[in-house]
Amino acid sequence: MEWLIIIALFAVVAFVLWGASRLVFPQVDTLKPSTKPSTPAPRATASQPVAHPVATRAPAKAPTPALLDLDPAEVADLRGLPFSRYRIKGSAYVISDTNRERFGGTEYQLRREPKNRHDTHAIAIYGQGRMVGYISAAKAASIAPLLDVLPEVAFTVGGAGVVGNSIRLWVDVPSLPALRQYVKARTRATP
Repeated sequence: MEWLIIIALFAVVAFVLWGASRLVFPQVDTLKPSTKPSTPAPRATASQPVAHPVATRAPAKAPTPALLDLDPAEVADLRGLPFSRYRIKGSAYVISDTNRERFGGTEYQLRREPKNRHDTHAIAIYGQGRMVGYISAAKAASIAPLLDVLPEVAFTVGGAGVVGNSIRLWVDVPSLPALRQYVKARTRATP
């Protein structure tokens, strides 16, 4: 009976070590081979060691910040409409924690991204000309068709930046009934 316990412990230890080795030594297929052409390894001599090509990780690309530079005539101000405050989504992917205070604030611009490969209803949020995140997919799906009707390409809204110990950014999204009424009034006034 004791030997079964020993074998089970040995199997658990082997499994744990195997998992740890995969963390320390990543798989070969995730490594980028050197750019040198494949040649047979040269023979070593006693006086000179042989250098073998070593696989290296591909350097990480720094994300390029998305900037918004628009003519004021292309921006509609929606700050006068009733709103609900929502957390800005995806900001960790587009802005660093240190830049949240710099680009977050009380004024944001919404811009539609109909060619977004993940969500055709995507609405990007820009703070001081720099992309800071997105409106949630569910909220964007209801608002995007209304924004698409308007001639402007960006929409100014309110929000809240970094406060206290929190790094979260918040955007004031116009309520759906108020936005519908605004779009109806704008499209009726336009010939």
